[in-house]
Amino acid sequence: MAVLVLHRWRSCSSGEVHAKACGWWLRREGALGFLLARNATTSTTVSLVSESDSELHQGQAQQQQQQQQQQSVDDAESRFEQIKARIFYKLHYARELAVSVSAARKDFIRRRRKAADDLHLATIRHGELEKINESLATADKDKLSLLTALRDAEAQCNAIDSKMLEVLNCQIAVEEECATLFHGFSEDAMNNADSVFKKSEAQSSEEMEKWLSSTEALELNKIELQIEAHLVDNAHEAFNTSLDRLIEDDKREKEFLCNQKDILTDELQKLTALVKEKEKEITENDSKMKQVDQRIADTISGFQEMQSSIDSKYESLQSHLSQMETDSETLSKKKEEIDKLFAEEKKRGLNSRNLPRFL
Repeated sequence: MAVLVLHRWRSCSSGEVHAKACGWWLRREGALGFLLARNATTSTTVSLVSESDSELHQGQAQQQQQQQQQQSVDDAESRFEQIKARIFYKLHYARELAVSVSAARKDFIRRRRKAADDLHLATIRHGELEKINESLATADKDKLSLLTALRDAEAQCNAIDSKMLEVLNCQIAVEEECATLFHGFSEDAMNNADSVFKKSEAQSSEEMEKWLSSTEALELNKIELQIEAHLVDNAHEAFNTSLDRLIEDDKREKEFLCNQKDILTDELQKLTALVKEKEKEITENDSKMKQVDQRIADTISGFQEMQSSIDSKYESLQSHLSQMETDSETLSKKKEEIDKLFAEEKKRGLNSRNLPRFL
């Protein structure tokens, strides 16, 4: 009931209120004119009755009663004016309160819409952060696979280094063995040459031809030794060449693996830098999410405070409406009393008018 009354007073404009006030004023003026006419009629009747000596006291009593009734009517009019002014003030206050509540409601709707938009943005950012977490998990898996490949490459490099060391040790052993054989062969050749030279000196006088033949044989042996030495040198060079050819592929593989190791190291450093950058972005996003959560909590708390304020104002307005209904009932009772008094006065006026007929 109170809400309907409030809605009705809200729907009324200032012109309608002014028109209602004017209607009340005209009705009051009509009632006053009627009372004045009634008082004039009563005064005429009293003047006619006062001519009679036998009814003098009765006329005076009626005049006093009329004065009392006029005083009560004046009091009722002043009371009616006070009540009307009070109703107008309360209606004006109710309209201002309704305007302020409507403005506050619009402000709260705008804040609620803003809070909903902020919540939607926070949800979108949360989804983006989840995608970044998934990409980081993929990057971690790639990092682990690259670390495994790097360990395998390092193991292969270590195996190649061990193979190279074995090949170098084998080459050194072969070179030492060749040097030992060449030194022994040279010593044997020198010893053989000395023995042949001594035999040739002993037999120089006797067997010149043998000496010449032995000299030729020595020259032949020397040539053979040179040929054998040349063959040994060629064999040594061929061995070195074959050794270089054997280890050339291993050297190339080692160089390739070293380059691969450098590339993997660079990629690992880039991935590490990228992981640090993403961790920094995650930290910044976490701080932003905390700020957004704090703003949402502040907005919700402010909204709750404003909601409680609106509830208190609504309760106050309900109490004012209840008071207005009470005042309206009081005015209705006063109107009934005035109507009853008016009916009695009208009846008395008719009796006063009919009194000369009986006389």
